Amino acid sequence: MKKRILAYAVIILSVVYFYSSESLAEDKWWENTPEYQRCYGKVTQAHKANGLHDRNRAMSIKIKEQICKDAVISKGASGGHWLK
Repeated sequence: MKKRILAYAVIILSVVYFYSSESLAEDKWWENTPEYQRCYGKVTQAHKANGLHDRNRAMSIKIKEQICKDAVISKGASGGHWLK
């Protein structure tokens, strides 16, 4: 009886873990949009011009990803400049 309860508990916990980790995975749909690609290219040009691209590549990538994500998702004043 205890083994059966333990087996059921393991199965239930496994299913809960699978579905919770699956739902936590972020869908990065915006990275496949032409607006994101255009923004990423323009921000890369700006970072190359000011030296950030070579000086701190990891930071440059992080900044580009955040700016372009925000620009595509909101298409508002905060990031709209990079979409033009």
